Formats: sequence, structure tokens, C-alpha cells
Amino acid sequence: MAGDGQEPRIPTRPSVPDLFARLITDGRAWAKAELALLKCRGESLVEALRTAVVLIVAAIMLATVASFALAIGAILWLATLVGPLWATVIVVVTLLALAGILGWLGVARIGRVFEDKS
Repeated sequence: MAGDGQEPRIPTRPSVPDLFARLITDGRAWAKAELALLKCRGESLVEALRTAVVLIVAAIMLATVASFALAIGAILWLATLVGPLWATVIVVVTLLALAGILGWLGVARIGRVFEDKS
């Protein structure tokens, strides 16, 4: 070191343009990494939602089948009391009334959501 004939190296400071160039390079690398992370999170979310939607659709289909079975069962039971025609009329009118009430409640709720709150 002192006796080898070489001057001790003094670390040089990078220039301001060099610092800005490194800042821009690091910023780009950070932005690319953030975008990759967001893409990965988005793909994971889509996969989880896809599974949830499939399960919900299957549940709705099963509930629909169960509703048909209930309606048919009600018609068959009532048919022994009032005959098949009147049993069908009673079940259909009851289901339409229930559908009308539920639809009216849904429309009323939508109306409340969009009301002016001022």
C-alpha cells in the first residue's frame, strides 16, 4: 500500500447526470416490478372470482330445480284435494303473486338507492 508505489484510491462521487440516469433506470425497474405484482394479484383475483361464480351459478341452478320439485309436489298434493286443474291454478297464482311481491320489493329498493339524498 504505502510502499508499493501506487497512490491510494480516493472514491469519486458520481456526477448529477449519472445520478439522474440511475434514478430513471431504478424508477423504470420499480415500475415494471409493480406492474408485474399487480398483474399477478389480478390474475389470482380473477381465478378466485371464477371459482366463486361457478359455485354461485351451481347453487342457483340447484335452487331452481328444488323450486320446480316443490311446485310439482304442491300440485300433486293439491290435486288429491281439488283436482289437477285447480291444483295447477292455485300453485301458479301463488308463485306469480310471490314473484310479483319480490319484484316490487326489488324495484322499491332500487328506487331508494337512486333517490336524491339532499
